[in-house]
Amino acid sequence: MAWALLAAATVLAAVDWYAVATARRPVESVAKPATLVALVGVALALDPTDEAVRAWFVVALGFSLVGDVLLLLRPNLFVAGLASFLAGHVAYVVGLQVAGVTLLAFVVGLVVVAVALAATGAMVREIAALYP
Repeated sequence: MAWALLAAATVLAAVDWYAVATARRPVESVAKPATLVALVGVALALDPTDEAVRAWFVVALGFSLVGDVLLLLRPNLFVAGLASFLAGHVAYVVGLQVAGVTLLAFVVGLVVVAVALAATGAMVREIAALYP
C-alpha cells in the first residue's frame, strides 16, 4: 500500500508542477494538497520501528498540508502558511530526535538549513512584504 501511495504522490506532484508551470490554478488547487494527503497515507501505511516517529512525521506532513492550503486560499495568508510550515519543520526535528538521529547529523542539518536561510531569507522577506 505504501508503494502505491508513493506512486500516487509522485504523479500528483508532477501534475502540480505542470499546473504551476502552465498557470492552471484550479488543477494546482487540487493536486498540491492531494500530494500531501498521499504522503500522509504513505507515512500511515509504513510499519515503523517506533510509532512515535511515525506520529511526529504525520504531524509534520499535516502542518505542511495546512500551509499549502493557506497559501492556495489567499495571498494574505502567506505568514500563516509560513508559520504552519515552520511548525511542520519543528515536528520533523522532533521526529528525527525521537528516531535517534545523532548530534553530529543534527548539527550538519542545522548548518544546511542556515545556509539555505541565508541564501533565500531576503527573497522570502520581499515576498512576505507583498502580502501584508
